[in-house]
Amino acid sequence: MKDTKCTVIQDFVPLYVDEVVSDDTKSLVNEHLLTCEDCRNEYEQMKRTLYVPIENKATLFSQLKKRWNRKKWLLIFGSVLTTTLIGFALFSFIFYYAEPIPYTADLFELEETADGTLVLNYFGESHAGSHTTHSLEVEIDGEVKKLA
Repeated sequence: MKDTKCTVIQDFVPLYVDEVVSDDTKSLVNEHLLTCEDCRNEYEQMKRTLYVPIENKATLFSQLKKRWNRKKWLLIFGSVLTTTLIGFALFSFIFYYAEPIPYTADLFELEETADGTLVLNYFGESHAGSHTTHSLEVEIDGEVKKLA
């Protein structure tokens, strides 16, 4: 059998180790490994199990990623909280906004009914609603009267 170059065999060695070569190539590599010590050493190195050490220290990128994730969650939480507060403020303003009634003495009139009840009448613009209270007893000029 003719002598094969070491470079050709070294190209086949990784495939030979993985056992993905044809029978002809396998016999060619076997014959060469019997005669060439350099190629045999190469084969033995590839055949050994390779152990890659696990790095315990966190890399700079993983530390930056952790910081970014923490900032991202704070930003999300802050945005949700701010949006909720603004929404609540707008809802309160739209549905619970009360405009004070302008007060001048000529817009109100206090009168006493026949049963001694005092009635306060407002003669200003309509504010789409009326508010009443329970009867209150009020002392006016030493006399106790009911305010309706």
